[in-house]
Amino acid sequence: MKEKILTAQSTNSGSRSQTLPTDAAEREEYPLAEGLLFYFPNALAAVSNVSVVGGRQHNLGPLHWDRSKSTNHADKILRHQVDAGTMDTDGTRHSAKVAWRALAQLEDELIAAGATPGKNAKNSPAKTVTPEPLWSIIERLRAEGYKGQTCIDGKWVYL
Repeated sequence: MKEKILTAQSTNSGSRSQTLPTDAAEREEYPLAEGLLFYFPNALAAVSNVSVVGGRQHNLGPLHWDRSKSTNHADKILRHQVDAGTMDTDGTRHSAKVAWRALAQLEDELIAAGATPGKNAKNSPAKTVTPEPLWSIIERLRAEGYKGQTCIDGKWVYL
């Protein structure tokens, strides 16, 4: 089955905006209220609060997602997943940050596949370098003769 990607359509003012399919039957495949909001109202509220708190921390002006400042979602998802079930220092749940990052990762994938960025998404993501896996770093350090403990990406590792 071919993936459905929401794409830009021109409006009467000439601007482009993300829209749902124009075909009524196709629109039924995107039940945003019944299939998302009414499933997860509390979780979506928590994720929207992460947007506000993060917006205050990283951006000036109106609420927006600066995609150039928001990268390496997979690594950050796992960092927050380690602390799932607890609150972060900014007062938001680590699990809400996992959900926010997962949505950001999916949005970036869909945009790369041709979807139009949302109206509050600004800039393109910065070019990211795939991080070296922790096990690889440990093996490399051991091979280079390092002994004892060291901090790698915020985690203490014994060599």
